Amino acid sequence: MNLLNIGNTHSTLGIWQNQRFERVVSISTAEITPQWLGGGETWVASVVPEVSARIARSDVHFIDALHCNKSIDFSGVDAAKLGADRVANAFALAHFFETPALVIDCGTAITFEILDAQRRFYSGAIAPGRKLMRQALNTGTAQLPELPFYPDAPNDFGNDTTGNLRFGIDRGIVGMVKELLAKTKARIPVKNVVVTGGDAAFFLPELPDAKPAPENFTLYGILYAAEK
Repeated sequence: MNLLNIGNTHSTLGIWQNQRFERVVSISTAEITPQWLGGGETWVASVVPEVSARIARSDVHFIDALHCNKSIDFSGVDAAKLGADRVANAFALAHFFETPALVIDCGTAITFEILDAQRRFYSGAIAPGRKLMRQALNTGTAQLPELPFYPDAPNDFGNDTTGNLRFGIDRGIVGMVKELLAKTKARIPVKNVVVTGGDAAFFLPELPDAKPAPENFTLYGILYAAEK
């Protein structure tokens, strides 16, 4: 079985055989073709409709909150519009961690997925990630450069434009995530806070109570969402 997580920027394909991942490969989402996907039954979590249409065929199945197993209750949200990646994260969260729990997915966007003790999905939050913040300031202004990525957030604003951008974006985004986390905990006293996504390594040192997600977290979520 193939398990494919199609993200806005990058995508990951896992080959699931003999109750384990035999191979996991990543690719730029823009480069996905039916030929690259190959044959065989494939379960997909996609947030890019254009790519979904490109690979659609009879043996490719797309998970969403309406078409997945019923071990998680999505009735409290607009399930028809819930991102498939968030659905997969919810299933992986329920499998690997005691609920109530929260997963923070740090990628092109930053999303919060929350489950209560009865495995009811409580929407969460969606915010721009570090890449989008960099691109927005670069394309929306006349002179600000697109900031490169740094592995950590600065504790001072520096003495030039780059330092100011780093402080504003990278220290600022940490503050945003902490504020969203505090508001979430005030409403639902989660037992586990889990961090996943391509930018997880940046955020984890700033969130001392958080845990790193298991490897291939969202792919596992696709697998569990597809179970009958």
